[in-house]
Amino acid sequence: MDDITSLLLDFIRVENAEDRYAFRLGAQEYVIRSAGGGVENVELKWSHALLADFVALHQPGCDPAVIHRVGGTIRDFLKSDEWARQEALLGEAVSRGQPVVVTVRSAAAELYALPWELLTLDASGQHLGELPSVLVRYEWPETRTTVESPSPRPEGGRILFAWSAAGGYVPVAQHLRAIQEGARAGYYPFDLQGDVLERATCGSLDDVLKAAKAPGGKPISVLHLLCHGGTAGQTCGLMLNSETDGEPTVIDAGHLRQLLAPYAGMVRLVVIAACNGGNIGTLGNHLGSVAQALHQIGIAAVIASRFPLSISGSIRFSEIFYRELFSGPSSVETAFLAARRQLARDTGLLDWASMQLYARDADGNDNRPIVLRPYRGLLAFQPEHSRFFFGRDAEITKILNGLGGLLKAGAPRFLVIAGASGTGKSSLVLAGVMPRMLQAPRATWVFAQMRPGAEPLVALESALATRTDWARPLLLVVDQFEEVFTQTESTEKRSTFARRLWALAGDADSRVTVLVTLRVDFIGRCGELPLDGKGLSLDKVAYDEAHRVFVAQMAEAQLEEAIFKPAQLVGITLEAGLTRRMLKDVQDEPGALPLLQDTLDMLWQQRRGWTLTQAAYDAVGGVSGALSLRADARIDELDEAGRTIARRLFLRLVSVYSDTATDIRRRARLTEVRLRPRDSQDEARFDQILGRLVDERLLVRTGDGKATTVEVAHEALIRNWQRLRGWVSEDRERLVARQALESKVEEWRKHGALLNERQLSLLEEALRDSSDELGDDARKLIGESHATIRGKRRRQQFAMAAITFAVVGIAALGVWGIVHAAERDFISHLARDGSYQEKHPSGFHRPGVGGQSGVDGYTAAGRRGICADNQNKSKEGIGGE
Repeated sequence: MDDITSLLLDFIRVENAEDRYAFRLGAQEYVIRSAGGGVENVELKWSHALLADFVALHQPGCDPAVIHRVGGTIRDFLKSDEWARQEALLGEAVSRGQPVVVTVRSAAAELYALPWELLTLDASGQHLGELPSVLVRYEWPETRTTVESPSPRPEGGRILFAWSAAGGYVPVAQHLRAIQEGARAGYYPFDLQGDVLERATCGSLDDVLKAAKAPGGKPISVLHLLCHGGTAGQTCGLMLNSETDGEPTVIDAGHLRQLLAPYAGMVRLVVIAACNGGNIGTLGNHLGSVAQALHQIGIAAVIASRFPLSISGSIRFSEIFYRELFSGPSSVETAFLAARRQLARDTGLLDWASMQLYARDADGNDNRPIVLRPYRGLLAFQPEHSRFFFGRDAEITKILNGLGGLLKAGAPRFLVIAGASGTGKSSLVLAGVMPRMLQAPRATWVFAQMRPGAEPLVALESALATRTDWARPLLLVVDQFEEVFTQTESTEKRSTFARRLWALAGDADSRVTVLVTLRVDFIGRCGELPLDGKGLSLDKVAYDEAHRVFVAQMAEAQLEEAIFKPAQLVGITLEAGLTRRMLKDVQDEPGALPLLQDTLDMLWQQRRGWTLTQAAYDAVGGVSGALSLRADARIDELDEAGRTIARRLFLRLVSVYSDTATDIRRRARLTEVRLRPRDSQDEARFDQILGRLVDERLLVRTGDGKATTVEVAHEALIRNWQRLRGWVSEDRERLVARQALESKVEEWRKHGALLNERQLSLLEEALRDSSDELGDDARKLIGESHATIRGKRRRQQFAMAAITFAVVGIAALGVWGIVHAAERDFISHLARDGSYQEKHPSGFHRPGVGGQSGVDGYTAAGRRGICADNQNKSKEGIGGE
């Protein structure tokens, strides 16, 4: 609630001032204290008639005359210069449309029985609670809100819906739906299994709260109690189930105070949806109402009804209150006012005047029981974060006008949103343009989102499959289109994907409008993607002003909105001078938006109460150093083995190029980046480190099961985190080899192509120290390649052996032929000479040879001479001289 006029009605009884419960009938004098320290006496006549009017207010269909009479009594009681002054301030604020908070604080307990919402104003005759911008708040004096624990509280906080029908029927389903729908409207988690306590008893309620507060538990920030009210002597209490037989039992304010006191630092809001939860009981009793008791133990905000609460009123209040609280998001005060206004319009009952808010003036006017994280850090804004997205109104309008122009002209409904890395293109489309289109009056759009990845056609079909109503136009957002160049290996798939998108955008019957986000440095490569058979390529479309919107870096005024407005929305303030200092630090920093968002997120985590401080900004290193300091701190927290795992994990998620300026993040399946575990402890350690890096928003994990993917949160990490840049530089050769192997793995998956011996040798050499980083598919490819190469070698060796044997055989025959020919020539020579025959006649005529000629006889003898028994004779015959 901004620019609020705060008024305080602070009372003390003159008689028996030290005893807050010393009520008596008759005229009582009170002191009303002014904000400046002045005092003024006022008087109220407590009579049986007035008490009878209070009883009448509790009855259904109360006489309007009674309502106005009570309002007039309160007005007459306040006749004083102090109230006249405050009423004038109230009137001025209301005329300006400014919110007003009136706090009632009294050291005399009986004044809490007055329905201050019915106070009749002199100027208009209206009741104070009728004014739509005026909140009446109650506070018990000299109490303090319990310090939140832990402080500051982390993001989130559960809503516990506890109910009991011990006292009769209660609208469980309707209240549950009100909480669910409110949480859903604010994209807030609500677990039907863990956040609903059925047939509540004091013991079961204590058990749930104790588990939530315990180390590792999930804290509960809001307790919504639905039950019947009951009386316990002079006081009112709540009817819950008994511990033993489940029968109804009235739990008085003192018992509930004792039950909830240990959890006041965790539970920041209690909503009592029961009759008389704010009823103080018989005047003069020392216990007071349930709401007062819970307020006094330090719970920051308590909502209850002082009168019987109608079923319809309880439902309507819950619907409006939780929707406003979560979807706004809004403070308790703003949500309470919205619900009260709706009750006054809807029910025609006194529920609007019955509902009370107990909270403290010292805590301000912006109670936030649920902690919402207003900055995204390195993560892109998604549609559910649109309420925190500021600073791009002009660009949103330009894109919407561009789409409108294409529709009006009947041109293909294809618009490229191009800009440098770090300009926030994805966030602009997803959290800016898309919600604006879906929320427009009479809008019928449906929405689908995708990223191309390694298989863009598969991703496209998956996105289109989410469309269930083909009669409604589809807005298809293709985020990070540059992935078709960095992750899609197949040029055919790239081209087919681009042609398919263009065809969808140009087909009137498809009713598909395509919004593409693209890094501007990839526009040139879009020339590789033909869109039709007429020579049109995607780069021509991307340079066509009708089909393209350039997104520049944010101007100073836009950055100021992005800093201040998300904080304001969740009740955060920035210390004086901090916004100006951050703007100065980013003015010359290219791609500063993700760095600024990351710094703001760190400041939020280190906030002091609800304030972002200059001291925290110094501690995190400012915009230029915050990212590196944070990332380094997370890595340094790990032991040596953990740091090794983290380093390898980050390096698996970076695609490197010869030009270091073009190094980019890559999205990979978790099964690809998981290190090969030696045992279950290794696997658990990897999961633990991955989880911590995801929780710190340094990595992003999406999907589930085998489809789970992991990626670096933003390329700003690659550009600005010095440790990661050093890792990449040291391992660049190995990373290039790994990328080559991944490319080969993809070819192997698709076509069965194996590595040749040279490729295998080079890859194994480059990756020899990181074999545990190889995925199962890479190992299979290398194994099959080795087996194929070994088989080929064996076949080659067998073939060589066969060839060698054949060659040796042929060579032997050749030698024998040569020797045989030489011998024939020699014998022929001797035969012609005749001298040898005269000396050795047996050389030509051997027994059994008969009339063979000399040559034939020697030849026959020579053949026999190969046998061992004839060798010596042959030698003698040859060497007889």
